[in-house]
Amino acid sequence: MRSRVWVVSLLCLLACAGGPEAVREERSGEEASTFVEGDDSLHGAFLPEHWEHLVWGAGADPLEGAVATRPPRRGGGARPVRQAPLLAPARPTPMQSQLRAQRAANQAVVLQARQTYYQRLKEAQAKYPNSAGYENHHFIPMYLGGTKNGQTYRLPTAYHKAVTQAFRREMEYGQAERPSPERLQKILVRVYSQYPIPQLIGITP
Repeated sequence: MRSRVWVVSLLCLLACAGGPEAVREERSGEEASTFVEGDDSLHGAFLPEHWEHLVWGAGADPLEGAVATRPPRRGGGARPVRQAPLLAPARPTPMQSQLRAQRAANQAVVLQARQTYYQRLKEAQAKYPNSAGYENHHFIPMYLGGTKNGQTYRLPTAYHKAVTQAFRREMEYGQAERPSPERLQKILVRVYSQYPIPQLIGITP
């Protein structure tokens, strides 16, 4: 009985240690995303894993510039049994070292995108102080060729307004022609590098 109480107390401490943001992020991250590099002046943006099908159509090939894929987290199920560490662990192979370095680089990119999101959210809330609540945002805005029932994301209303303005700076509303897939791709990367979609970087707004 005493050990059970100790375990429950430990779980409570772990849940509270990270604060509300850490707990919120731990529950999120259900959607896989891909990091797509921009041109020389851009760092790139996290887009949905199958974003190229949304932009180019069902027969599209993945973009070669995609460098980091974040698989969805899966909850539930039994935990794998941990094996005892070796007394003399083997040195990592060059491939293992490369994978570790890539993993660390990918994590750094995700953390940078999260910092950008929180900064832009703060700026948007200051600019639109009366915009409370949430709105659904189309990944590809309808005026740029997105469909009404296309992929959407729930965003804070103020942040959604800032994202909408960013798209309109790239291409004004009411244009007679819609952008080509090549131009649309550049617009998406430019906007989402400045205003990351929180669900694609492991944050539930």
